Amino acid sequence: MVRTVDYIPTYRRRSKAKSTQTRSKKIYVKDIKAAVRRNLARLEHDTMSTSTLSRDQLINLLELDSVAAYRTAGDHVLQKLIHDGVILPPKRRFEGGPKVFDRDDTLLALHLYVGA
Repeated sequence: MVRTVDYIPTYRRRSKAKSTQTRSKKIYVKDIKAAVRRNLARLEHDTMSTSTLSRDQLINLLELDSVAAYRTAGDHVLQKLIHDGVILPPKRRFEGGPKVFDRDDTLLALHLYVGA
């Protein structure tokens, strides 16, 4: 006797959920690249006379907060760029001073990242 089942087995549901999860990550990377591409010229122009960039300057000038809806999204996006190796991590210029990014290295890395 053959049993009939009217539900989807769990192994199929799990595999379907994974595919939608990877799709949303790709969109996130696409949104990050679009935000960086859109504001890269502004970053370059506004920081022309400085040699270093602070974390807040990068977030505000690249408008990384626009990628996600919650308040600290820009900081998370910047940390993702550092983690993925797109931007070099910040360094201290003076002992006990704040960590800053080198402007020339950061601009070069962002130009290569977006292909501009």
